[in-house]
Amino acid sequence: MIRSGDAAADENWTSVLSLNVERNKWFLERLQSDVAPRMDLRRQTRILDLGCGCGKSSLLLAELFPNAHIVGLDISAANIAQGRRALQARQLPGITFECEDYSQRRFPKEYFDLIVADSVLHFIPGAERDILPKLIGELAPGGHLVFSIPDEGVVNRLHWLLRTILRRIRCPFTDRLILAFARAVHGKSHSDAFLQERINYMYILPSIWFSRRLRSVLCQGLGLVQVHERRYPLSSPGQLRHRLCIFAKPPASELAARPFAG
Repeated sequence: MIRSGDAAADENWTSVLSLNVERNKWFLERLQSDVAPRMDLRRQTRILDLGCGCGKSSLLLAELFPNAHIVGLDISAANIAQGRRALQARQLPGITFECEDYSQRRFPKEYFDLIVADSVLHFIPGAERDILPKLIGELAPGGHLVFSIPDEGVVNRLHWLLRTILRRIRCPFTDRLILAFARAVHGKSHSDAFLQERINYMYILPSIWFSRRLRSVLCQGLGLVQVHERRYPLSSPGQLRHRLCIFAKPPASELAARPFAG
């Protein structure tokens, strides 16, 4: 997260947005190929960009869904301020940015046609128990839930073990060690201000993994239909391997036709 009032970090974050063009392009292409053809782009749709960060993803969504009303939600005031500044320069009336904790924010039932949560759910404690049911309750029939979270695999389990050890022994030396590794890998493209901001992420353990069990929870337990899943391209060797997942909520006609399982 960017610290409020940290001018160096704010300035560097803007440059990082441009450095992640390929990653953003890949994400936009997946939405364009896997989600947009399944939606009626002629009518106004409602989109939630959960964990929108500095707003880059919301701006990309506005390009793909020009008739949509997009809510970019993030818990970081600095991120939202950055997004609002970018919005002023672009003059896109369909986007609003809100600084709020999603677990405390109540939207109307079945309000959104598309919910995007890119690399955010695994940072939320109790995401599977509390957040996923809430998201699905606020997703309209026929709508889509698109999210990316760490995959349950050998490499990520090794990352988890390393982060568990780092959490238990965290001290100034481990912070310096992580920073030295980050400088060696990203020092030419990222400033120290930004790399120092990212140190905390190396101590965070995912609260949720994508696995067969989670797929079963989403499909059999919460009534979604899986559309696609893809491996997410890595931007750093220290990053957990992610999987992009696209699920759909069946239309109301299909829901009504399903037998009652009570």
